[in-house]
Amino acid sequence: MNQHNSDTKKKNASPGTTTDTHKNGDGGGKVNNQLNRKNFLRDGSIVFTNIFLSNIAPEEEFNTVRATLSKHAKQFPRMLDKGCIDLNRWLNTNMILKNIDRKEEGVECVSKVCREFISLNTKIMDIYASTTSSEKMKDVFEQTFRELVKTYGEEFYLYGLPFILFKEIFETFLMECRKKTIVDVKNKIRGMDEIIVKQMGVDENGEINIEKVQENIVFFPFEEGVNRLIYAFSRVMNICYPIIQEDLGVEKAEKLCSGLFEKILRNHRSFLSKYKISDAVPNGVNVPMIKSLFEPGKIYLKEEEEPMHAFKIFLTSIEQGYSGICITKNYPDNIRNKYSLKKETPIIWFTSLKTEGETCISCEETQRLVKITKDFVTNNDAGVILLDCMSRLITTVGYDDTLSLLNRMITIVKPSNFRIIVSVNPQTLDESERYSLSKITTKLSKTMKP
Repeated sequence: MNQHNSDTKKKNASPGTTTDTHKNGDGGGKVNNQLNRKNFLRDGSIVFTNIFLSNIAPEEEFNTVRATLSKHAKQFPRMLDKGCIDLNRWLNTNMILKNIDRKEEGVECVSKVCREFISLNTKIMDIYASTTSSEKMKDVFEQTFRELVKTYGEEFYLYGLPFILFKEIFETFLMECRKKTIVDVKNKIRGMDEIIVKQMGVDENGEINIEKVQENIVFFPFEEGVNRLIYAFSRVMNICYPIIQEDLGVEKAEKLCSGLFEKILRNHRSFLSKYKISDAVPNGVNVPMIKSLFEPGKIYLKEEEEPMHAFKIFLTSIEQGYSGICITKNYPDNIRNKYSLKKETPIIWFTSLKTEGETCISCEETQRLVKITKDFVTNNDAGVILLDCMSRLITTVGYDDTLSLLNRMITIVKPSNFRIIVSVNPQTLDESERYSLSKITTKLSKTMKP
């Protein structure tokens, strides 16, 4: 990042406090939280504009952008006040924010400004792509976006994720196709019932305008917005991939699609691993990095004589902010001491012994595991359940009932931001049991990280 970029950051006001509106029951508080969150997005989008401009090089490319932008300045009246457009290389964001806050207040004003800057940023990026290349524009976007995530946190993904998914992956894929295929894909998208993508613009060359996607998604509560967006993107990919594959051929389509997913996972793995991005990978496409993602809504199986790796993933998840609960056949204090597990993390002891100060499940109470899972998911935002008692469960209720119990637990976590880790000693299972268990679980690989 150049020195001007660093100076620009110092000039810009920090975004407002971010709070999801659905967690506040007070009417007035909800409006204030909504306003704070929209202020965050408004301020962040303005800062994005500035940093994107400062990352453009060489100078003649920036001059082209500035000259073209001036012709469209009347579309962005909040930038026309004296002092808002600097004579050098950036917008005076402090002046813009001051003018906006002085003229109007309230949620609707902030929403309007945020929409204006979404439109402005789209225009700037389109202009830059036309004067350089689409690939170079996407590289500058990635550089700019990652800087802002470091500064403002992951909530800024709600602003940038539409670009990452639909421009970096889907547009790049679509632009390889013939015009007839592009028209077919465009018609498929128009026929979809997901409002998030229904109005997404697709031109004759396969270039995508994500302005409406951003406007539709950016004011949702964070988790809901990200989940809706990834779900809509998954639908687009799975519906349109067969059409694109028919045009490009199986080998080329699979290779291109795999490479595009690998690229965004290299840049955004830690964030995307928290969501079900693997649902967007079409059938038959091998994306090696997907196998290393610790995704929600799944039950992971680790076969090992001692649950060392399972506990390592469990502890790392807790360190990263996930809630955790451990269900084990071993004495809880031994588990806490062996794995340095903090007392705040609950441990359920699967035993017939009743021990004061410990939560226990007897052999006759195995169905309580379903209720414990449901309560844990209900009372937390995101988490991990470690099941370290498979052999005892099988001995107690039999393999078939144990498998049925796991299926009920899967049903609970599947639509949520939770995962289950099952640690099992492979020597306690026969070949048919290992096979049937593998059918309902995902292998917990050594490269997998929360």
